[in-house]
Amino acid sequence: MVKAVDIINRCEESLYNEEVTTNLRIHSISSIKCAAHTLQLAVKDFMLSLESVEVIEKASKIVKLLRTPSFRYLIAEESLPQPVLDVATRWCSTYQMLKKLQTFQSFCEKHLKPSLKLTSGDWDEIGELTETFEPAFIATEKLQSSQLFMGDFYKLWVDLKLTITVSKATHSQVLRQYIEDREESLFANNAVLCSIYLDPRIRRVLLQKPLSLMLARPQLKGLLAQIFNIKKV
Repeated sequence: MVKAVDIINRCEESLYNEEVTTNLRIHSISSIKCAAHTLQLAVKDFMLSLESVEVIEKASKIVKLLRTPSFRYLIAEESLPQPVLDVATRWCSTYQMLKKLQTFQSFCEKHLKPSLKLTSGDWDEIGELTETFEPAFIATEKLQSSQLFMGDFYKLWVDLKLTITVSKATHSQVLRQYIEDREESLFANNAVLCSIYLDPRIRRVLLQKPLSLMLARPQLKGLLAQIFNIKKV
């Protein structure tokens, strides 16, 4: 099986390329949109709506400064990890940058010029953003597994939404809405419905969606008929 995430891993700039998620059909074989890529697009939508872009830009400038030779010695002296700089096309790197920068708060207060220091409000916003991004970051890592069964994927996706829903971070509910907007195209696939129907752990989900249940059964019957026809040939 060729996963869209394999394409993404080979070309980082394709992370936000909508064309990667286009459904394909070769004869009777249809593709399923990559869940990892769909999540990337949801986070992209979320980031475009953020009013905290200025804070992220300020954080990036500070990280660039901390990575200069004049600060590396001071960082090593205090046994701190090297700061990570983000990549514009990868939101995961933005999360990692902000997460690691939080460990430098005292260092920045001690060594940076007053004009370069982040305010307490900026540090609070960085904390809110990392808390918002973290569930999506963890889910992305798991979704990139090459041996992920459909039922496991669905459970992981539901767990992600539940984690974000109960989060107290200011931006979490906005991110949840973007994820739900994107998931419509992800689950509008007969193969996904059939996989859920066949998994006893999550089949009850379809009981809440009678129309989906009605679509799954004939699809499976048709597939079984094709298998029997192949055997006859």
